[in-house]
Amino acid sequence: MNVIETYHIFVNSSQRQTGTDGNFNFSLYQPIKLKNQNNSFYVRIGSAELPYTFQLISSTNNVITFNYIRGVTSTSVSITIPPGNYNALNILSTMTTLLTAQIPLAITWNFAYNRATGLMTFGFAPPDTTITTLRFTTISSVMLQCLGFSAIPTTAFGYNGTVSVSLVSIQNVNLSQINSLYIRSENVKQIQNFESLVVKSDISDILAKIQINVLPMNMIEWVNPTDLAVKVSNKYFDSINLYVSSNLTYDDLSFNGLSWSCRITIQEVENTNYEMDKKLIDRDGNNEVVDLEKQKQELIQHLLSLKQQLLNGDVKA
Repeated sequence: MNVIETYHIFVNSSQRQTGTDGNFNFSLYQPIKLKNQNNSFYVRIGSAELPYTFQLISSTNNVITFNYIRGVTSTSVSITIPPGNYNALNILSTMTTLLTAQIPLAITWNFAYNRATGLMTFGFAPPDTTITTLRFTTISSVMLQCLGFSAIPTTAFGYNGTVSVSLVSIQNVNLSQINSLYIRSENVKQIQNFESLVVKSDISDILAKIQINVLPMNMIEWVNPTDLAVKVSNKYFDSINLYVSSNLTYDDLSFNGLSWSCRITIQEVENTNYEMDKKLIDRDGNNEVVDLEKQKQELIQHLLSLKQQLLNGDVKA
């Protein structure tokens, strides 16, 4: 690639004009525009520093509803897991605490996690022999994976009037579902890149993919490999939008009040195909013009010669 011009922009989300830390806009000190409208801009996130303060469990996925049966009475019981990042034991402990507050019985909870198998077990014993069961009725896909299920289980657990019944998850629990971040832009327009992350075969607005290799409450420090740059259709930049999503959703993340930063490189690259075509047109086109002009002059001279013969009466039938 023949790079015509290079621009480096250093950005911190705290210096945004509008938006939030997870989705913001900033204006450029001077607009950037193509020197030649036939060239193209390439945009590259060179490096980024982001705080791991975003949370897997959020207000969009943290409600679990159960069908609660006590004797012949059936009611709905809901618990709301506080937003945060959990391990298997933490989330089970939180669930039992919330259920105890919702169900006025001296229940002995048997929620457990098996480290060897990666599975969870849900069960409990009521204080008497009355039928007492719980069954999941509403739960988000994120919470399902946290508890080791791929779909809402239909089996109730508890005491069925004869024996205690437990529910065991069918797959390894996954409380590390956010494994990568994506720096995206709403106004840096791509036309030839695609993605199939959240939905199938969508036009991409991803500028960078960042793998998460640190624990929560640490800084993610990322440097771009040399091959990650995207060609865009923009001819002009006076402001840029950036937002950060995870591998789970297009929604921008919340960094809970902390800022993040990155380095953006914008390069104007010569359209070599256009320049090559232009040279061919100039070369071949000029030859054609010369040939046509020559034929034109020869035809004019021939017509003038015929005219003179007519005037002199020299034209033979």
